[in-house]
Amino acid sequence: MSQLTLLADALGRVRDIDVMLESLTAIEQNLPATRRDMIADLGARLRRRRRYHQRRLGLYLRDEEYTHLKGSLSELVQTTGAQIEHGQAV
Repeated sequence: MSQLTLLADALGRVRDIDVMLESLTAIEQNLPATRRDMIADLGARLRRRRRYHQRRLGLYLRDEEYTHLKGSLSELVQTTGAQIEHGQAV
């Protein structure tokens, strides 16, 4: 799996759960009180999953692979910028 894919996956999992939680909040407001317990339980489960994925994201961002990715991207930006400044095709 490529380094960019790993980063996108780690960020995407946390963001996907954020979107689900936002949707649950909107849904919950329109439900009768008898159904809100079910939504509250689902919300609690999603928040636990989010904490898990957020911890994994934090570990990834401290990992050597991410440090290498940042270095590679920085080098790419510098090289591409220099080529553009000198009128070279990118």
